[in-house]
Amino acid sequence: MKKFGSILLTLAVLLTLCAGALPVYAEDASISITSTKTVLMVGQSYTPTVTVSPSGTSFTLSSSDSSVVSVNNTYKTMTGLKKGTAVITASCTDSSGNVLTDSITVKVRAPTGLMNDTDYYIMNCNTELLLSLETVSDTNNVNISGRARSDTKLYSQRTVLIQSNGTTRLQSVYSSTGRAIYISGTNAILYNSTGSYTKFDLHRVESGTYQGKYLIRFNNKYLTMDSTGDVYLSALLVAGSYWCFMAVEKGYADLFSFNYNYIDSQTNESGVFDTRSENDDFESIFYDFGYTSTATTTVNDTADTAYEYLTSGDIFIYYGHGAPARLAFLTTNNVTTGRLYANSGLKVSGADYTQCFVSDCGDNRLATQRCVLYLGCSTGVSASRGSNTFNLVDETFEKGAHFVLGLSEDSDTGYLNVWLDTFLNTINDSQSIAQAIEDADQAMYNYSLTREIQYENLPTYTAGDDDQYLN
Repeated sequence: MKKFGSILLTLAVLLTLCAGALPVYAEDASISITSTKTVLMVGQSYTPTVTVSPSGTSFTLSSSDSSVVSVNNTYKTMTGLKKGTAVITASCTDSSGNVLTDSITVKVRAPTGLMNDTDYYIMNCNTELLLSLETVSDTNNVNISGRARSDTKLYSQRTVLIQSNGTTRLQSVYSSTGRAIYISGTNAILYNSTGSYTKFDLHRVESGTYQGKYLIRFNNKYLTMDSTGDVYLSALLVAGSYWCFMAVEKGYADLFSFNYNYIDSQTNESGVFDTRSENDDFESIFYDFGYTSTATTTVNDTADTAYEYLTSGDIFIYYGHGAPARLAFLTTNNVTTGRLYANSGLKVSGADYTQCFVSDCGDNRLATQRCVLYLGCSTGVSASRGSNTFNLVDETFEKGAHFVLGLSEDSDTGYLNVWLDTFLNTINDSQSIAQAIEDADQAMYNYSLTREIQYENLPTYTAGDDDQYLN
């Protein structure tokens, strides 16, 4: 028994020694990286969310292709440099020296909202002057400066030419030889070159005061216009560094209106839902503005038709029945024929009507849309499904639309008729979207003074650039 006990003791010692020689893993050590932005524009920076355990553990970021996406480990940011895809990896080391990693894939694309090989007026959002030639001459070294919108000749038009690496040339439409904006020192001039000094990083601001405006960057400096119209390259980001891009060519303008009978669920009384009041004015105004062929108005059209028009037009106004993150399309007898949702995550299983989803649009698919108005109850309110939240306005803006508006609560046609009528009339007076909204709010407020519900402003949720002009 002593010998057997000795053997057991020896085995126990050996097992202990062997166990001590094996690596000891910290069971609670972990790292994860997530990002609400997995698509960046050239020049755009973003900070991904990295969670490490134990809390406070240091970590680093790395890129599988630093020419596409670079990382800054001081600020823990990633920056899109050129068109392409890169894997961003977060790494940390546990207490036993084991390297732990987690990764995300990041795509870099051309500037959201802009179409390649397309002519634009580029307006400074601070001065409302157009980026133009100081002298009407198709020669090298002509200064670039600001001109009034009333002076919109060819010399104020720029062709956006997106390069293979995601940078952008701004070529003068006036130039017969393809001269473009060229950076000479801190000056912007017209020059016959295709070199690096004509290639800019364009970035659409995604949130905040200047949401929907564009930054035109060169070597991490900003093309800027001062109050006199002088254009220069600035190391500082100031009010004059933000720009609005308005396409020269006018495409399709579409208004979806409805007329149907309904039964009030509370009073059981019948009524008529009719939003056709602005059809004639809409057609007249946008026809005179020169939108393709003629402006289109439809009554009780379908969701799939609306989706087609949304993905191919320039002006899209829906004036009908809405709910959070969705539009409803109905027949004259108030039968639902389809719905347009913000995201496919809201799909209704077994529905007997057509379902369309803005999220199904490809990247930048809605870049032609200058102005989208979702005039239906609560169309600007988010809807939740499981742990996800979806918003129709945000989804439309994300897909490239320049300005989007939805209602943040319920309203009725009496108020909305006044609001939309005034909005269209102000646009017709060659005013900006922002001014049209201001005038429409004032008109609706005056109307509401004699009504049960009074609004100072129409309750809305918006995204994008309201400094645009639609004429």
